[in-house]
Amino acid sequence: MKIALFTPTHAQSAIGRVSALVRSALQVAGHDVAVVATELTPLDTWNRNPDLADSTHWTQAKAVRQIAVESDIVFHQVGDHYPFHAGNVHWLPLIGGCVALHDFFMGDMFLSWIADNGTEAAAVLDRWYGLDLGAFLSMASSGQFVERAWPAYPLTEWICQYADGVIAHSDFGLAAVQRSTPAPVIVVPLPYDLPDEADAPAPEAPLLDLIEDDEPEKPITVLTFGRINRNKLCDDVIAAISIHRSLRTRIAYRVVGSIEESERHRLRTFADDLGVDLTVTGEVSSAQLLTELQAADVIVCTRKPTLESASASAIEGMLSGTPLIVVDAGFYAGLPRDAVLHVEPREIQRGISRRLRDIAQGTVDLVAMGAAAKKFAHATFRADTYASELVSLGIEAARRKPLRELELAFPELASPGDTDGADFASAVYAADTLIFRP
Repeated sequence: MKIALFTPTHAQSAIGRVSALVRSALQVAGHDVAVVATELTPLDTWNRNPDLADSTHWTQAKAVRQIAVESDIVFHQVGDHYPFHAGNVHWLPLIGGCVALHDFFMGDMFLSWIADNGTEAAAVLDRWYGLDLGAFLSMASSGQFVERAWPAYPLTEWICQYADGVIAHSDFGLAAVQRSTPAPVIVVPLPYDLPDEADAPAPEAPLLDLIEDDEPEKPITVLTFGRINRNKLCDDVIAAISIHRSLRTRIAYRVVGSIEESERHRLRTFADDLGVDLTVTGEVSSAQLLTELQAADVIVCTRKPTLESASASAIEGMLSGTPLIVVDAGFYAGLPRDAVLHVEPREIQRGISRRLRDIAQGTVDLVAMGAAAKKFAHATFRADTYASELVSLGIEAARRKPLRELELAFPELASPGDTDGADFASAVYAADTLIFRP
């Protein structure tokens, strides 16, 4: 089959990395995959994922139309970041296709899109929520946009109303998706991998394993990595460490990944004030990241609110064989208890602190937990499984596409959540096209 893959291609995009894995698996299965780059503006060659470098940019309208016409399946990778997904937003209403939903909240992308699409945005808000555009903009400028918008206004309906099929990577945010479309919706674990281990130096043995059990003050390395922002809850980790002197004197907290200079300064000041040993590295190479993962004793992978359909960072951490501490919500709530340490969403700081004290006191078998996480991740987050499910969904979606186009052309035939309308539209379509069937 010929497949059109609309995706970010930036070298630092986790979704782009997923697309490269899925494309490879599809090609191994004998499919032809053409890539359409969805970044707002074309990337320089050195900024692209080398496995997606042969892409066509979404603004090359004639070439993209040709790709779509020649494809049996159109597949969109969509996340909540307009600069990476402008091409999805443009082409999805025009050509449809299957959508892989990487976030269950699209409010930030919608907010960016509003600037040049005010009339259409107002219609979206009114249709799905009965919400006035001014009220939405007031919410967005309140300083608590996500807290006020989620989960009442997830904006996934804005995207999924055009989908012929939807792939999600967990099920906690599916209610709004299923409300917005009668198209098939499936849940498939997100495929991911580690950076190439051949590029990384041989890891040192974890410090906790090098020191005898009766040695006092065993150092512990705690890691948070990825795109560092306030949603990563680094503040809560620092505060959790500071609660007990035994943790302050034994834990080295490392924050690894791209970060704004103002956020770096804020975290360092906060840690200094609380007496916590903090290192903020900034962005690192894939090889350096792998070294960080292997050197850590535990990875704290916390978010609030939890909005991702799946967490690439959590999967990457599990694949490395390093135990995780996560918030017991959303995607993370489904991770196995023998492989991941969960904390309650209502007491994140104290929960992290308790988990770290358990580790420090030796009541957690980090080796066994890391091995269980690695085994689970390798068996679950697979590109070959994802590719197979994508093709099956694409075949089903192809049958659904004419009905979706009819519903969009004649919205009076089907309203949101109105199954009778959808059935009526289906019957009208079947009658109108009877002449074309034997």
